Formats: sequence, structure tokens, C-alpha cells
Amino acid sequence: MSELNGREYSSQDKIAVTFLILLFAAVAVRTAWLCDDAFISFRVVDNFVNGYGLVWNTGERVQVFTNPLWVLVISFLYFFTSEIYFTSIFLSILLTIISLIIISFRLSGSFLAIILAITVLTLSKSFTDYTTSGLENPMTYLLITLFYWQFLKSRNVFADFLKLCFIASLMSLNRMDTVLFCIPALTYSFLKMPWKKGIHAALIGFSPFIVWELFAVIYYGFALPNTFYAKLQNGVPASELIVQGIVYYLDSLNLDPITLLMIGFGIVTAIYTRRTKEIFLAAGLVLYLLYIVRIGGDFMSGRFFAVPLLGSVMLFVASGYIRHRNHFLICLVIFILVGISAPRSPLFSDKRYGLDLKEAPTAQGIVDERAFYYRKTGLLLVGLRNGFENHSWYSSGRIFAESGSKLKEIYSVGLFGFAAGPHVHIIDLNGICDPLLSRLPAQFLERWRIGHFGRISPRGYSESILSSKNLIQNEFLSEYYGILHKITSGDVFEGERIAAIWNFNIGRYDHLVQKYMKSPLVVNYREINTPKATGTLWNDESNIVLGPSGLKIVLDSVSHSELIEVSVDNNDIYRIQLLHDSIIVYEGLIKAYRIPGGGLRIDTIVVDPEAASLGYNVLTIQAGDGDGKFSVGHVKIIDQKDVL
Repeated sequence: MSELNGREYSSQDKIAVTFLILLFAAVAVRTAWLCDDAFISFRVVDNFVNGYGLVWNTGERVQVFTNPLWVLVISFLYFFTSEIYFTSIFLSILLTIISLIIISFRLSGSFLAIILAITVLTLSKSFTDYTTSGLENPMTYLLITLFYWQFLKSRNVFADFLKLCFIASLMSLNRMDTVLFCIPALTYSFLKMPWKKGIHAALIGFSPFIVWELFAVIYYGFALPNTFYAKLQNGVPASELIVQGIVYYLDSLNLDPITLLMIGFGIVTAIYTRRTKEIFLAAGLVLYLLYIVRIGGDFMSGRFFAVPLLGSVMLFVASGYIRHRNHFLICLVIFILVGISAPRSPLFSDKRYGLDLKEAPTAQGIVDERAFYYRKTGLLLVGLRNGFENHSWYSSGRIFAESGSKLKEIYSVGLFGFAAGPHVHIIDLNGICDPLLSRLPAQFLERWRIGHFGRISPRGYSESILSSKNLIQNEFLSEYYGILHKITSGDVFEGERIAAIWNFNIGRYDHLVQKYMKSPLVVNYREINTPKATGTLWNDESNIVLGPSGLKIVLDSVSHSELIEVSVDNNDIYRIQLLHDSIIVYEGLIKAYRIPGGGLRIDTIVVDPEAASLGYNVLTIQAGDGDGKFSVGHVKIIDQKDVL
């Protein structure tokens, strides 16, 4: 028998725990996969290893990733393997297994509690799905395990607090928002020592994160990753995001009930035991769970619950709450029944997973990501060949690069961008990887999807990138882009760039975006009333390609016509307004419907008779939902006499 943290485990106990860990490893291998978002980081890794810098597009310094530590670790391994698929998957599984070993053999707790804990993790769809996927979750698993272990055995001395701060620093470096798990525990530890020593330990412990932030400001020009601007500054009211966050919980409860059940059980157990340290760790979990609601959750079903689940499991194990065999058996049976009765239990997952599912985002925009990608990136299907290269997005990226084209505007950028390589500039229309679009308000949407807030590429933006000249047509945005471009592409230590970084971060140029959004392209009616044929290319030189501020058409006189003919790109939604001077008299939507061959389609707008009687002398058209490529061919007011 051996003593672990004051508790004795028999050889049979150790064999049983080892067997369960191996069972989890088998499930992790069977469910292993990669998602498109992971390839955003992987493109940066590929560029970095090949000497282009920690960048998404070569020659443009933008921090498109939220997981610097994960990117650096993957880069180190990729340097030796020159292979991303198996490298990322097996590193992910290894880190998760190490976490389970620490929980099982180092975290103080009863043997029965450990058995129950590993069983729950194995049955949790959220935890097993994101044990792989290519995202940074497994690194967070390991770091939060180390943090809990260190905190629970801490004696509240300088060295212990220093270690806690160091681990929390690495967690922040791996994903910034995970520091929320640590804040209550760090506060408790800080208050237990002289404040000067506490500050000293915090500064030393958090030095990795501080160094990275200094590097980010100097190299990228900004302390926060580009996703902060693209995803969190989206213009969606907080109340709508909170409702979406609640829906995210309900989605998990439906697909993966064991995860939320265990999270609640672990937190309640910590409170019930009335142990101070466990309560502060539980407070960190609650803080993160509230954060999930506030940001509207995620589009990846269950992703944000994987780490809170692991934290709750550790609280449960550390509490020693289950010692009686009868209590253990009751809890084990309940959790097993809940786990295996879930619609998509990982225990039964095989190479057919997702093949029989017509997977699409729900009405709330949440999707089972593994079901969507597994058919092309699942380990059991890929085997010893790079099957993910057969994914249509990957093959499209490779074909695009081979064609010699240099720029692509696209929404799903990961696999496409990784395949396209460093010589193709990718404009991410969701703004996540694009420094300019991320700072523009999200376009008008009939319905928005969490994590995907599309932008419209401004007129002249792609031409600016291809020509290395500022060709953006709007004067306000042109000035804004010129300054931003100096930050992202200018000489790193140039004095003018350093000044621009300071001014940009304090919001000195924000007014330029506001002016741009209030300055639609203005044309006279006579310039746009020549009819276009159905099927005309959306970007024909005679069309008007819309920017975020839309199009304003000025009539020579007041019209009372009830019919207006327009031609617009076929697969998009547009919002049209009729104004009498500055007063809106009519507002409607031009719905999307595809036509064979694509291009422009012709619609007839029927104006409400009451609105027509008031008359209008201004029309505005704004882009709504669609593919990010919006254009207007013509607008023609139909004379009622011609109709009669």
C-alpha cells in the first residue's frame, strides 16, 4: 500500500483507477477530431515556424488567436513534426490524461469519489468533445488542475502564493478569460499574507502574462486579441446576449445533461462541506458561469462548460463527501444513467458519428461542432492519412492558392486559410482575423448568430491590400485605415507608429468610424435608374457594391409611386427605407432567394398606399444578412400610368 496526501490506496484501488483512465483515453481516441476554428491558430503556427512571424496574413501583424501559450507549445512541436493533425490531437489527449492522473493520485480525496469523478468525465460530451478539437481546452485542463492542487495544499506563504500566481498567469496566457476561475482563490491567498509580499509575489508570478502583454502592445499594437473587437464589441444589446446565454445552458442540458448536473453537484458539495478554500474555488466557478451568460455563451455546444466541469469534479473529489459505499453506488448509478441516456453519449461514439445527422445551427445559432466536422476530421475516419485535407474548405483553399490568386474574402477561414498558405491574403468577413473589419460595427442582421458577427468589406479595401495603397473610397475610413495599417504593418519601433498605438488605444480615432457609418454613398436617381439584366455579375463595374453605411439615392422631386423596381445580389437580404426629406415614411426588407447561375435578381417593392400618398424624395438601401458581398444594380420608380 502507498500513502498519497495522507490517504492509503491499495494496489487494487490503483489498478481500478488506472483502468478508468485508460477507458477515458480510449473514448478520447474514438471521439478525437479537429474543428475549423483550430486552424486559425494553426495557420499562425505554420507562418511562425516558417519564418513569417506570429501572424495570420504575412506582412500584417494581428493577434487573431486568444491562446498564445497553446500556439507557442504547438509551434514548438510543429517545428519538429511538420504535421499538425496528429501532433495537436495526441498532445491534447496527453495533457488531459496527465490532468486525470494528478486528480486521481495527488488531489486529496476518497477512492470512491475519484472513481465517480473519472466516470462522469468519461460520460460528459462537453469534456470529451473538447479533450481534442484542436482548441486550447486540454492545456486549460492541466493548468486548472495544477491551480486547484496547489491552492488546496497551500500554507498561505510567499512561495505558495507565487506558485498560484504563476499558474494563473499561464492560464491567462492560454486563454485570458479563464483567470476568472482563479480570482476568488487568489484574493483569499493575498489577504492571508502581508500586502507588500503579496504584491511582490503577484508581480513575479504574473510575469509571463505581463511580458506577453508588453510584447503584444509593441508587436501587434494592442494588448487584447483581435477577437475581442470582433466578438465582444458587436453592438448586440446586453439583454439579448443574456437570453442567448441562458439558451446556451438549455442546449447543454438537452444534449449533455450530466455536465451541468455535475457542475451543480460539485459547487453544492463545496458549500455543504463549509471548507473555506473549497468555497472560494466554487466562487471562481460561479463567476465563470455568470460570465458565460453575460457574453451569450458560444456557438459550439458545450465548449464553455468543459473546464467548469473539471473544476467541479475536483471540488467534489477534494471534499471527501462520498465515503460510504451506499452513497457512492446511488450517485454512480444516477450519473451513469444520466450519461448513457444522453442523445449523443461519447461512450457510444464511433466512426459513424455525425454521418446520420443533418447538422445545422439551431435557431439560436448553437451547433454540435463535433457532429459537423467529425465526418471529415474524426480520427477514426482519418486514420493514417490526412483525411481532413479532403474537406471541401481545405481543398478549396489549396485550389485557390494554386490558381495564383492573392486575396480571398470569406467567412469560414480556418481550413481554407491553412490550406491556402502564407501567400494568400485572407479577409475574414466575421472580422476575427481582420484588423479593420473587427473594428467596424456588425452589419444589420435579420437574425444574428453568437460568435459570428459579419461585416461588410468597405469599398476599396481589397484593392488597397492587393496594391499596397490606401484606396478606400470613404474619406473618414480611409484616414482610419491609414493609421491602423501603420500599426499593423509599419516598422515596429518607428516613432510615428508608437504614437499611433497610443492614440488608437485611447480611442482618439473612433470618431472616424462613427462618421463613416453615418456617411452612406450618395447618388442621384438618374445615375442608378438604368435597368440591369437578371444574372448580371454582383460585382459588375456598373453596379454599386454596398459598404456598411449603405446607399442613399436622391430623387429630383417627390414621388408618390407605389411600385419600385430594384436589382440586387440574389442571395442576400436588404433593408430599404423611403424618406420625405429626413422623415421615414416606409421601411421594408428585400428578402433573399437564389436564382440559377447567381448574380443580380430583379424585385418589385410594393409601397404601402398611405406611405406613397405622403410621398418620398430619398431612398436608402442597406445590406442585411448574406454572404458579405452586397450590391445594387439599379433602382427604378415605376410610373403608375405605365402599369395601368
